[in-house]
Amino acid sequence: GAPRPRARLDARRAGAAARPARPALAGAGALPQLPRWRAAQPAGAAAGGRRHEPVIFDLLAALALGYFIGSFPSARVIARLWKKDIFEVGSGNMGAMNTARNVGWAAGVLVLVLDIAKGALAAGAAPVLADMAGLPDEARVHMALAAGVGAVLGHAWSAYAGLRGGKALATTLGVSLPVYPLVGIYWALLLVALALITRRGALSAVIATVLYPVVALLALQRAQVEQELAFAVVTAVILISVIVLIKHLPRRGGARAG
Repeated sequence: GAPRPRARLDARRAGAAARPARPALAGAGALPQLPRWRAAQPAGAAAGGRRHEPVIFDLLAALALGYFIGSFPSARVIARLWKKDIFEVGSGNMGAMNTARNVGWAAGVLVLVLDIAKGALAAGAAPVLADMAGLPDEARVHMALAAGVGAVLGHAWSAYAGLRGGKALATTLGVSLPVYPLVGIYWALLLVALALITRRGALSAVIATVLYPVVALLALQRAQVEQELAFAVVTAVILISVIVLIKHLPRRGGARAG
């Protein structure tokens, strides 16, 4: 008869261990609906695919993908249709504004659309690599961010134009659209507002770019985005801002802004 109390205690402990643990606070570990493409993704990773965090090779692959997409020299190609060399007119900048001023407004608008589109394409295509590697949803966001940085880098120093390029403002907006659209839209509105106030495009671009990480942080906090994911987005925005600011440094020869 002596072992009975001990047996009951062991049974209680076993029952407690068998009960499922209480979940954490609701939504604490949930991935925010940041990437628009997330809902359309197949559940390949969850259905038997390998799941792991992205390693340096995965991120470098996304960076390279973004770089070669972003390197497409939109302004150079469009200017050639008008029988002009974009590097020989105006500021020599491979961007929409220089194209509009010195080739034509129709050409400039077309370049603007293409530069935005290639940024969006780079960030939107990176999740395909994540699916191929069997990465989870969180990793898809990191891959898209790496590809976005690569796209801006590619536009600034194009592999197809002798490492020449543009100032990457349009491409910067483009990479935000599939991943953190509100952040990009707020930044674009700030850029336009500053341009209207100061009437100086280059100065407005520098100020808006310096403030871009702050805009990103405030927008993500307001949207209550998970802290780890917000940190990744702000880090990518800082890297993109550094690239854009470098391209806005004064050049030798005194070429005017554009």
